[in-house]
Amino acid sequence: MKKSFRIIKLMSLLFAVLSSKQLTAQNTTDSIDIFIKQKMVQSNIPGLQLAIIRNGKIDKLQNYGLASLEHQVATSSGTTFSINSMTKAFVGVAIMQLQEQGKLNVKDPISIYIDDIPDEWKSIRIDQLLSNTSGLPNNIDEKEQVLGNGDENRNWEMVRKLPMEFSPGDKFSYNQTGYYILGRIITKLSGQHFTKFIEENQFRPCVMVSTRFGDS
Repeated sequence: MKKSFRIIKLMSLLFAVLSSKQLTAQNTTDSIDIFIKQKMVQSNIPGLQLAIIRNGKIDKLQNYGLASLEHQVATSSGTTFSINSMTKAFVGVAIMQLQEQGKLNVKDPISIYIDDIPDEWKSIRIDQLLSNTSGLPNNIDEKEQVLGNGDENRNWEMVRKLPMEFSPGDKFSYNQTGYYILGRIITKLSGQHFTKFIEENQFRPCVMVSTRFGDS
């Protein structure tokens, strides 16, 4: 989660650099390279790939740093990066695709689709899961370790015993449990694992041939 926020912050700062002044193409490229390298050092980022798109065309595509610290392998156009919690965007699109198909409504309570939940969870709506306003307990601890030592069934058993953090809809709180439940809903309604549904309905139509699910 922290990694995703760090990337978002980096991209926000980069946007500010691009928007702050009028520069020639060469000066813009030089300024971006300097900025990226400085932020990589400050944030301990070993490697990244940057793409800047202007008016629908790739204006800059550049690799920085290392793909492997252990083997000192430089990043390249073929390097695979983990996008971690940015995967939630694809989950959100999948939910909306199912709504377009008439299989759900985001205002529905999750109890329509998920049976094995505590009573106090039953009024939570799908849109509250999407917006991180559900009040659900998180299925990771303060050290960002998954409850149950990575065992999915144990994790689900443990998180269901935890108290709600607040009443659904009261406020925003970033949460992993909600998106786990969304994945289960997608799997149930589509008849295939949610990762397969996303691959077939998003990656494939968009020709995202280098994008795939895996351990992060």
